[in-house]
Amino acid sequence: ITAQCAVMTDAHYGTLCSQIEQICRTQLREVSGGSTEKYRPAGTDVAYHPGASHLVTGMVPVFMATQEELLRSLINSFLLAFVTIGITMMCLFRQPLAGLIGMVPNVLPIGFLFGVISWSGLRVDIGTVVTASIALGIAVDGTLHLVTWFQLGIARGMSRRDAVRQALSHCGPAMWQTSLIIVLGLIVLYPAELVLVSRFGWLMASLILAALVADLCLTPALLAGPMGYLLEQRIKRSR
Repeated sequence: ITAQCAVMTDAHYGTLCSQIEQICRTQLREVSGGSTEKYRPAGTDVAYHPGASHLVTGMVPVFMATQEELLRSLINSFLLAFVTIGITMMCLFRQPLAGLIGMVPNVLPIGFLFGVISWSGLRVDIGTVVTASIALGIAVDGTLHLVTWFQLGIARGMSRRDAVRQALSHCGPAMWQTSLIIVLGLIVLYPAELVLVSRFGWLMASLILAALVADLCLTPALLAGPMGYLLEQRIKRSR
């Protein structure tokens, strides 16, 4: 039996495979027994009629299994990247608590946009999940630039507020210009007919914009507040 459906749609092929599994289990299970046994819920182990069995084959089941494995791998890689970057920032700042606080502007945009996606009921696929790791790397780059120039200002005897101003004036133009270039390059993928490519384009562009806002607004606020205080105390002690 061959089942066909349109490939250029947003349909979830896992649902199709589940429906085929349910039909096969319903039609091929044992006919003897009571009514409760005959109409057991789909997905439970049922006894087939002697000599009857079924197997769903083709490229779609293979693709679905591959996609699920890739999703698990991408999620694990994002968690590993988060832990690795967090430890790296703690070592670079030489202040563990400041390193943890510095991860907030990097994770907040990703959590916010993926929360909106879940709230809107959009599906999370390979093209969606891979954007999280990319956005995390871009956001961390901006945070490290700001913190580096902030520490240079503190080392020169500036106040926290003046050091933040120096960091923003030096890094701000480069950050928004590079982010704008990347966003314009990615947004052209939005009209693509393939849903996977289209979703990757607009979501990646949205994440980069959110990361830019967090780096230019939240990171300076943290540097002028608790994270900056911890870094300032560490620099003064090292003197």
